[in-house]
Amino acid sequence: MRIMHDILATACSTLCATVAAAAPDAPARLVLPLDGTTFYVNTMAFSASGDQLCLAGTDPDDMATTTVHFLLIDRVRNAVAWRTKLAVPNDLANIHPVKCLVAADRVYVLANADTSLSPPIAETQTHVIAFDLHGKRIASARVDVPGMSQYGYAMAESPDGLRIAGYTRDRGGPAERYGTYSVTLDATLRPTGAPVVRKNGTYAYPLDARIVGDSLYVAGRFYRAEARDDDFGTYAASRLRTGDGYVWSTPTALVWNMDNEIAVGADGTSYSLGSDRKTTTLAVVPPDGKARVPLTYRSAFCATDAIAPYGEGIVAVRQPCTGKEGYALVSIAAATGKEERLTAIPGEPLHVATQGPIWAVLARENGSTLVLHAGTGDLRQAAYH
Repeated sequence: MRIMHDILATACSTLCATVAAAAPDAPARLVLPLDGTTFYVNTMAFSASGDQLCLAGTDPDDMATTTVHFLLIDRVRNAVAWRTKLAVPNDLANIHPVKCLVAADRVYVLANADTSLSPPIAETQTHVIAFDLHGKRIASARVDVPGMSQYGYAMAESPDGLRIAGYTRDRGGPAERYGTYSVTLDATLRPTGAPVVRKNGTYAYPLDARIVGDSLYVAGRFYRAEARDDDFGTYAASRLRTGDGYVWSTPTALVWNMDNEIAVGADGTSYSLGSDRKTTTLAVVPPDGKARVPLTYRSAFCATDAIAPYGEGIVAVRQPCTGKEGYALVSIAAATGKEERLTAIPGEPLHVATQGPIWAVLARENGSTLVLHAGTGDLRQAAYH
């Protein structure tokens, strides 16, 4: 009898744990103090605990002047902890946030700024700004790396400081010269040593990148060290050491004339989703660089605005190929390419972020209201009580 009791208790414990893991918390709904008709979100990211979420984006006015908004969301209180506007650095034309990071006692935003609004003569600089958890700006700096233009695309805290990664671009004759850089900054955002610059090509838009430990995982459109104006690059994924050193590179199935979105997960797995209005292609490259067989299939969805790792695949913000319907939230299984439209979140989705079982969806309701929906568990079962 005791043995049977133990067996039943173990089975119940396992089953209950499985059900509890699958059952989602009731999602929280938070109206944001932003203009839902014009605001464009560039980045959303959770803190390590998932209790906080940083959000940065741009909002152009009637004169095409862009304002950058930066917010910290307190998910425990379901409230905006603070918000601020990012000023354009002196003598520069604009600023574009790329990534935000909620650290133990700081919140960072990584941004690229142009010297001119005229692309032929514009150069680009990378800037990083640090705030305390109460929204007070405590440090800011330009990331000083050799090259005509620098573009930052990833940052992470490490035991030796804040690591930044990006690429450089120089012009020489008919060709542009590309390289990849990484640099470590101290608490005052000053470099702790010389930047590591690899002048052997780089990834440029569209791309995504993530620093995991001592490695930089990056995927997107790759350009050789020297590329002419008519060079469209090739799509691939790579792993590099932030302290210098090459680990692997793997080509992916996307091509330049697709509508492409890229996401790199917390373990370094890259997900690349492309559409040419006839078919959709999903390419997955795990941290070991051994790419899975790409999936190409017909889909009811074409344009994609955002993707994020989700369960055994990704969740994407996609627009139907036909009709005048707005964007939809769609889950895609990495093993089969099966797509499922997720309807639990009201409004039109604009952006999505995930961290394990935690998710956040920024949506537009009634044409102008921006609402942040956030929760834990299966998005298919998300339900407001």
